Amino acid sequence: MIAGIIRERKAHGQKAVLGLPTGSTPVGIYRELIRLHREEGLDFSNVVTFNLDEYLGLGPDRLQSYRRWMQEHFFNDINIPPENIFIPDGLTPPEKLDEHCREYEAAIQRVGGIDIQLLGIGRNGHIGFNEPFSATNSRTRVATLDPVTRRDAAGDFFGEEGVPMQAITMGLGTIFDARKIVLIALGEHKASIIRETAEGPSTPRVPACYLRQHADATLLVDTAAANKLTAVATPWVLGKIDWTDQLVKQALLWLSEQSGKALLKLDDDDFRQHNLHQLLRHHGPAQSVAHRVFRWMMAGRRSARSSRGVHDQRQHRGLRSRRQTNRRPGERIQPPVRHRRVQIQRPGRARGPVVGKEGPGR
Repeated sequence: MIAGIIRERKAHGQKAVLGLPTGSTPVGIYRELIRLHREEGLDFSNVVTFNLDEYLGLGPDRLQSYRRWMQEHFFNDINIPPENIFIPDGLTPPEKLDEHCREYEAAIQRVGGIDIQLLGIGRNGHIGFNEPFSATNSRTRVATLDPVTRRDAAGDFFGEEGVPMQAITMGLGTIFDARKIVLIALGEHKASIIRETAEGPSTPRVPACYLRQHADATLLVDTAAANKLTAVATPWVLGKIDWTDQLVKQALLWLSEQSGKALLKLDDDDFRQHNLHQLLRHHGPAQSVAHRVFRWMMAGRRSARSSRGVHDQRQHRGLRSRRQTNRRPGERIQPPVRHRRVQIQRPGRARGPVVGKEGPGR
């Protein structure tokens, strides 16, 4: 997608303008672009980039600086001219911040706008540093970071107290002006906010949800980030599906949770009341399919216990083997000490030898 835009613009003698994020999410994309540059000659000499944001107060030499991050993860490995790289300056003096932000917007306009804008997403739905309740028509500006954002960044700053309070960020209006937008989310910790972004109501509490109004916006997620979307979590509510064993099990466990009933207590009415008519028709009645799922689960548990038993036996054999290997020459391996139960004599009765470990009494 990005390589295609770069090649197409170059063929027409035009510049390709990219809006870029930082962080773990786009690393794979940057690695692939670097590979294409090295192995297939993808030329970045006609590319102009604008980064989404930068922490206020951080210079380019700081470990957490986004400029430094981009150099180390992308720019140092491609042939992009330095003058074509635009990143907000975190060391801009306070009295010049408004001017700096206006100039950033003007630079985007001078090259004809952004062709493709890549985005990550925060757990609170922010894009760039446009935190919840940012104005949809906002432009590049100084933004105060949400507490959730600062907590999530704490690991990079050796504690939350080291995270800057503010950052310079493209505004939502600036982002939405891009001709194409691609939002990328990876990992289970993004699943809830992806569901809200893609399927929830439009609300200023989740800035990313407004991407649904863009003419050409794409959401790219991995399996973990997608696991709460309806098409993955409860695909049967969307219409007819092919009932695999895994989907039957998934639906029965979901129905048990929704109805508040144990798996084997489900009846036909529970299926009908939760729009599982199709499952009931093809795999019912309720008791039959519930018992089938129950048997699958029990078989899975037995298999897991059996696997653990084999693993424990292998560990025991390995330990015994190491003991034999590590003993000194001439050393005898002592048999394990065995214990046996003995009866405690009551006071006043004759006492025999008290036996603890096997061996002679005293």
